[in-house]
Amino acid sequence: MAALISGGLYLTRDSHVELVGTIQKVRTGKLDDQRSVVVADFRVTNPSAYPFQIKDVELELTSGGKAIGSRFIPETDAKSLFLGVPELGEKYNPSFRIKEQVAKKSTVDRMLAFAVDAPLSTVEARTKLLLRLREVDGPVSELIEQR
Repeated sequence: MAALISGGLYLTRDSHVELVGTIQKVRTGKLDDQRSVVVADFRVTNPSAYPFQIKDVELELTSGGKAIGSRFIPETDAKSLFLGVPELGEKYNPSFRIKEQVAKKSTVDRMLAFAVDAPLSTVEARTKLLLRLREVDGPVSELIEQR
């Protein structure tokens, strides 16, 4: 029985769809006195035998014990964001696009930008930053900033 279970686990080892990776760099900038921007550059790998198709993305940011609301900034707006907020520096990677796929057994470098409903000082004093990447069929992958 143990051999049968072990064999089944071995044969399905590549069927769990997920992204694994790390946040490489987090950049912040001021939009106005009460709003900021967070840009996270990261690297993810899809170790499964199936593509991971992005359904949606979200940012979970905590500062001073409170969760702070944010809105995803799509690639078309992110390009002009870097021109309007020079303290962000250069745009190194393309943004993840909704419905984009990470091919099976591949690694990609991407970025995500979010408008945050808090002053820059509050964002920079964050205690937690988590990116949540949802796949169209339900699986969720999370990347946590290491500070």
